[in-house]
Amino acid sequence: MTEESEPSRADPTGDAGEGVTQPLETPSPRAFAIGTGVWCQTVGMVLLLGGCCLWGLSDRITTRASEPAPRWTDFLFNESFPAAIWTLGLATTFVGGLALVAVGVGLQGERGGSGRAAMVVTALMTLIYLALAVALVAGAESWYAALAPGLLAVVTGVLFLLSGNSAATLRRFPPPPDQSEATAEFLEEHRRRREERMKKYDS
Repeated sequence: MTEESEPSRADPTGDAGEGVTQPLETPSPRAFAIGTGVWCQTVGMVLLLGGCCLWGLSDRITTRASEPAPRWTDFLFNESFPAAIWTLGLATTFVGGLALVAVGVGLQGERGGSGRAAMVVTALMTLIYLALAVALVAGAESWYAALAPGLLAVVTGVLFLLSGNSAATLRRFPPPPDQSEATAEFLEEHRRRREERMKKYDS
């Protein structure tokens, strides 16, 4: 009995008319983790840039209290309370955006602990955003203002679920220990492809 042959496809680099075929590349079992890393990086960059922009506009958006707070605990009450919530939300957005970009890089690199790190980051961000939304509704009595942290909690909650699946995938299919090492074969292949591109540009 002969073994069943693998699916093949035309070689995109082959000459026309030769009909050269090569086996289809098997997708990585850790592709879901890589995709989750892309989403974490995308959301992280949006939050990071958005936090930077909103931080500069916070003085114009937030209503100032009539009198300065004599103690830091007074920021949690009365007129200073919305500004305190706004500051904590912006800090979470900025720091959390940086953390999401970092764990996204780890997931794309198929690092073993990156899935668990992404779960920790997204879980903390979700809890903080939920707490801010509840505080705005209960303390500031503003459902409209609570929409922003509520929506962000939904986004980070979805990322938490994706990160959990990614962590399970990385545990089930751990990357090879030499995956990040540049072997002699890899360097030779890189040099060969670079020379081919240079020849194409020169022609």
